[in-house]
Amino acid sequence: MSERPVILLEPPLFDCRAPHLGCAILIAALRRAGYRALFRDLNVEAVMWLLAPERLSGAARRVKARPGSGPRYLRAAGCADRLPAATRQALADLRHPQRFFDSRVHRAARSTIDAALDVQALAVHEQLYASLCPQQYNGPYRAGSLRDLLAATVDRESNLFLPFFEECAVPEVMESNPLLVGVSISNVFQVIPGLTLARRLRAEGVYVAVGGPLFSKFRAEIATRPEFFDLCSAVAIGEGEETLPALAAAIERGVAPAAVANLLYREGSRVVSTPVRPPGGLVEVGAADFRDLDLSGYLTPSPVLPIHAGKGCGWRRCTFCEIPQSDGESSAARRIREPHRVVEEMRTQQERHGARHFVFTDESLEPGLLRGMAETIEESRLDVNYLGYARLSDEFTPQLCTALARSGCRKLLFGLESGSQEVNDQCRKGVDLGVARRAIDACQQAGIAVHVFSIVGLPGERGQAAEDAGGYLSGLARQLDVPLSTMDVAPFYLNWNSWLRRNAAGCGISFRASQDFPLHADEYWMADGMDSGAALAAADEMHRRVCWEASALGLDIGYRNPVWPGWEEYTLLYLSQGAAFRDAARQAWPVATGDLLERSVLVVEDLAAGASEAGRLLAWSPSAPAVETTEEVYRAISARREFKVGELAGELCGGRSADAQWESLAQIAALIHAGVLQW
Repeated sequence: MSERPVILLEPPLFDCRAPHLGCAILIAALRRAGYRALFRDLNVEAVMWLLAPERLSGAARRVKARPGSGPRYLRAAGCADRLPAATRQALADLRHPQRFFDSRVHRAARSTIDAALDVQALAVHEQLYASLCPQQYNGPYRAGSLRDLLAATVDRESNLFLPFFEECAVPEVMESNPLLVGVSISNVFQVIPGLTLARRLRAEGVYVAVGGPLFSKFRAEIATRPEFFDLCSAVAIGEGEETLPALAAAIERGVAPAAVANLLYREGSRVVSTPVRPPGGLVEVGAADFRDLDLSGYLTPSPVLPIHAGKGCGWRRCTFCEIPQSDGESSAARRIREPHRVVEEMRTQQERHGARHFVFTDESLEPGLLRGMAETIEESRLDVNYLGYARLSDEFTPQLCTALARSGCRKLLFGLESGSQEVNDQCRKGVDLGVARRAIDACQQAGIAVHVFSIVGLPGERGQAAEDAGGYLSGLARQLDVPLSTMDVAPFYLNWNSWLRRNAAGCGISFRASQDFPLHADEYWMADGMDSGAALAAADEMHRRVCWEASALGLDIGYRNPVWPGWEEYTLLYLSQGAAFRDAARQAWPVATGDLLERSVLVVEDLAAGASEAGRLLAWSPSAPAVETTEEVYRAISARREFKVGELAGELCGGRSADAQWESLAQIAALIHAGVLQW
């Protein structure tokens, strides 16, 4: 077998909380097959490269030399000199075993890192945006357009990561003389950076296979576009545990990979689509292999590792979901691992990396599987903390939830979707709303926090159904153990591979899509429901409504919760701190109006202000984006560092009516949302 390595690369951009699981499983599969395999997380490497003080200072100088007066430019130029030191501190804070758990420090650190990435992006191109929270990499090119991809991957004027690839990643990969390089693309923000990397390596003569969940959805589209293979040598569809070793063997023998299943590649001017082979049983390769990675480089004080107990969806009926159809013919039903194998992997990762925290990546963990894992964890006396996704069902009894909590289960994330039973039934979700309330209550009573995903604007959600949905979600927000338990409200998207999009005409849905690789329809209209614009507006209004139901200040009860970060790895670490820590967070959350006025807010450090091109006053800091305000408000909040809410509201309303005081509280809430005031 060749001594030349197979190298797997995770490209930017995704959040730096933890490594992805897919490449780590494939590394284990390749090593089991006898290949020398290497794994590099170029996402975290590239982000840290950009955040190095000398590069950040250079980007800041380029931004300040460019004329501009918009909110983004004013903040970037105004903070530029302080950002290198502030970013260095922010990175240290998120890796510190105590400061990480101070929610004010935590939130400020995350915002500072995003400010630094924004300066780097703005220094490259005024239309380019990059951040981790929210995750984005958006610029003048569309990730779903092949014409744009071909242009973006060679455009030096708008590609944030090209210098890193050319100076570091590509030369270092070439030094290893690889047999094969795999580039994993899981989300839309990795598309342009990932294909830029693939194209640069292919230009050096490397055989580059693109894989991952995203392009697996577009087998049919790629099969008709030979020009896509200007960007890579091949596209691997679906699960790669068998495909990648077989591809490496073909390359090693110097033959065309025509016999390798689930592969697309170009031969002359045509695209070859090899036989489709749906997965059979679950390929067991042992523990996912993260040993090539420096886990201390992620933005956590201790490692949080992804793990899986199975693959596929056990329900596969939801009309709005694309998971059952995402791989086309290569899609597979749910397959699960034996509980003892999952627990063995937890023990292996604990021995290798000291990892005690695990995020299950499964679409949905069955209650029976969870029970088996809990029993095995207890029998083996393994000290772990974990969270995962599950379906709301009556199997989540108080007895099961108590056993799960005892084994280290800290949070379960549930897809409720609509708050209307009629709408959920029509979409074949299979969730009974009464059962959902009982399951959530059983979890919380046992000490397991929950996250609830909901969707506004599903087909049929209008009139009485929309009212029912809103009332249910409002009541659920009051039931949640906020801030530990959380809720998101999202608008309905017509996912491209979903049953609804594929059967749109029969469902009274029309839509517009203009991309080669559409994740969802750009716009849609329903005969029985909202259009895309109405769904977006209704979801925004519903989100505000549930936040005010759960908080006297309307603070976000979703992932951007200011007291308790909602992102999976972060909430797991917070929840694992113990009962006293959790109780303190509950006490800090402003539920009742009665004690709100006596609570304190801090003014963010290094607050500054300036006038935009429209003459509006904007306030910002390295850890808070620019927010529109008034001279009166800015003078009040910049006078000192700490205020009681009642005192600040009084100053802002100037002793006017009670209505004016409530308007002042709304202003304070907006400033907290923006990060200018810290709760």
